Amino acid sequence: MGVRGKTLLVLAGLLGAGLLGYRNLPPHLNPLAPLALDDPRAG
Repeated sequence: MGVRGKTLLVLAGLLGAGLLGYRNLPPHLNPLAPLALDDPRAG
């Protein structure tokens, strides 16, 4: 596996970990979560 393959593997790992982390965050800690109707920030 060359350098390019390793780089793609690392990027894919970081992307996957980031997506899993965002999904597991509570909504009030997740800046990418859409605002819920009962979210205090929406009022």
